[in-house]
Amino acid sequence: MNVVHTLWDRVSGSQPLPPAWVVGLTALVALAVVLNTESWRLTGKVITIAHEGGHVLVTAGAVFAVSYYASSAVQAGFGYLAAWFLLFGGLRPVVELARGSVGSSARRQRWQYRSRLGGSDADQLARLTGAPAGLWITLFMLVALAALVVGAVLLVPPGWHLGWPSARS
Repeated sequence: MNVVHTLWDRVSGSQPLPPAWVVGLTALVALAVVLNTESWRLTGKVITIAHEGGHVLVTAGAVFAVSYYASSAVQAGFGYLAAWFLLFGGLRPVVELARGSVGSSARRQRWQYRSRLGGSDADQLARLTGAPAGLWITLFMLVALAALVVGAVLLVPPGWHLGWPSARS
């Protein structure tokens, strides 16, 4: 029983707050990965795995390995990078969905092709509710932005600032 107790403590124990630079650097790395089209082709699949099947054995194994074997600094970096990546990654599909409904003729053709296949979530909701797809896309964007703001508030350590002079100075 002592082994199980020790394992549980190591996996679920709390860590001290990481330095502010870890929070900022992981946010910038995650944002760069999400904004870069080449890296998004691969890393966007991580969002799908987390969304569709967060129980995937490989994902669980990676999280376990980091939480059990890595130092607290590596654990913090891993956790913050994953959280920032999921927060920023939640915005990109909504932006792509919105951009697909307007813009270039090639985008409109892809959008029309998807619509013939059953359409996006917004298209399906529009058919079911009678509210326009654009309204649903706007709602998706507001929820994704709200999640990003709430997540950022929860992730950024109290009293952390960018080092800029305050208005009171």
